[in-house]
Amino acid sequence: MPFSIALIELLGNEDLLRGRHVAATGTISSDGKVGAIGGIAEKITVAKRAGASLFIAPRSNCAEIKIVPTGMKLVAVATLSQAVAALRAPLEVSSSRTTFNGCDTVGT
Repeated sequence: MPFSIALIELLGNEDLLRGRHVAATGTISSDGKVGAIGGIAEKITVAKRAGASLFIAPRSNCAEIKIVPTGMKLVAVATLSQAVAALRAPLEVSSSRTTFNGCDTVGT
């Protein structure tokens, strides 16, 4: 999925990252569906250590996500279109709060 987002940004001549440090993971099918990957918890932890404030994850990995680091926003998506929409969403005021969208099971 991250490579697909990069191609959309380059070919569309649009700054989707808007200065943010964004991390993303997931497989992508030919019809734009985002699939699960292994090691999601470790990827989120490493992304935070590397400075990411936004992590885009496959919705199908939600059950494996137990903790979202403080100050990181997690957005779970099922399609590439949802990932792009999340990047196009209005920027939030910076906070140390942890937020997530798309998973009902995060932190449970």
